Amino acid sequence: MFNIKYNFLVLIQIFLNAISALLLIKIFGISKQVDSYLLAISIILSIQLIQLVFFEQFLIFYTDLKAKSINKSNAFYNANLFFAFIIGIGSVLILYLFKSIVFKIFVFNIDSQRLDYLNHIFAILLLGLFFMPISALNAKLLNAEKRFSIPYILSCLPNLFIVIAQLIVYFLNQNNIIYLAYGQVFGWALAAIIGTIFIAKNLIPFKVVFFHPNIKPLFKNSFATRLGDNIYSTLLPITINNFLVSMPAGYVSYFYYAKKIIDTLKLLTVGPSSTILKTNLTNFWVNKNVEKIRENIKKFLKGTVLLMVCGIILSYFAIPTVLKIVSMGKLSDNDLININYIFLSLCPWYLIVLIEAPYILAIFTAKKSKVAIVANTLFILTFFAITYLLKDRAGIYSIAIGGLFAQFINYVIYKKYTERLLAKFNKTEEPVINNGEFIYNID
Repeated sequence: MFNIKYNFLVLIQIFLNAISALLLIKIFGISKQVDSYLLAISIILSIQLIQLVFFEQFLIFYTDLKAKSINKSNAFYNANLFFAFIIGIGSVLILYLFKSIVFKIFVFNIDSQRLDYLNHIFAILLLGLFFMPISALNAKLLNAEKRFSIPYILSCLPNLFIVIAQLIVYFLNQNNIIYLAYGQVFGWALAAIIGTIFIAKNLIPFKVVFFHPNIKPLFKNSFATRLGDNIYSTLLPITINNFLVSMPAGYVSYFYYAKKIIDTLKLLTVGPSSTILKTNLTNFWVNKNVEKIRENIKKFLKGTVLLMVCGIILSYFAIPTVLKIVSMGKLSDNDLININYIFLSLCPWYLIVLIEAPYILAIFTAKKSKVAIVANTLFILTFFAITYLLKDRAGIYSIAIGGLFAQFINYVIYKKYTERLLAKFNKTEEPVINNGEFIYNID
């Protein structure tokens, strides 16, 4: 799944992520202001995942429709674009009115100073929620059309404008992190606008479509599928954030700095492979090509795990030196030790996430949502129990311990269920030959 063009774009994305993180450390260091900014980002990104509950299975439904009629698939996209617009407006209005409730859910015990920072930063980032559903829908459409490079380019824009905002703050000596929020929102807006215009000019003519007969089954299946994932992606940051704000100031920054490093490593390791894998699995599942599904899963795992392990080892030894040079005194030796050890503690958890990824994609491609609901419910219960039971003994490291054990349970469930699905195809269906490949037709 290696492609020079796509991996070059990923390197640009990684470069911007790294520069953004390093400038954040250099300019702001460890502080309550940074704590609030990182908390605000985590809240917004969690809410964005709730927005996507309606569009999760768009790629699969669109691919099915396009195989039958291009006109129907075009109308399907335009109808979804209209609903993405409505969801964006609704999200901003609802969260603006109920902002205090959101804070009580995500950061219940936060102190007054950090809450004050959070209020100002969140109010700006909230505007980005208008553009996020549109960008997410456009990315799915572009991936379905195998225009993989465009979503990567567009996804770089928010980080690009964060970096620009950071440089302005640095050179003008303005120690106000709120400018970063403005930069990020501008990047989100630009990505949504450019993506929509590109699709209208090159792929699907823009038309105002208020409804499509496949909207209801899409929303129903996406909601069921995303419900399981949202148990994980929403309740996890709620649990982590409430845990972190109960600790001394600075621990939020330690954790999210460490997480930024490992997220960047994951991006470097996986690159565009995950996106390409999802598109391939969708096409192979439509044709019930079991052998190709197995082959693509193995190919994905073969390269990514080794790369991730090598990246973890190199990063562990490089982090203290790099951060010390970049921060120029903003981080103490104790800060550097905390960030490095938290990073190392999170690595086993992230390795399990990486290994289970192709099985999750296969299950979602098969439109089997119940298993995700069961697995992620078990994850949250296990994670919450272990984290809070070990809080007094392991401190912040209880997050990594809880995540590792809970994620391993998920991995076992997803892998076994995927194998069951593939075995069922082999046992119950007779293959037919199509262009030299075995295709399993299951209706």
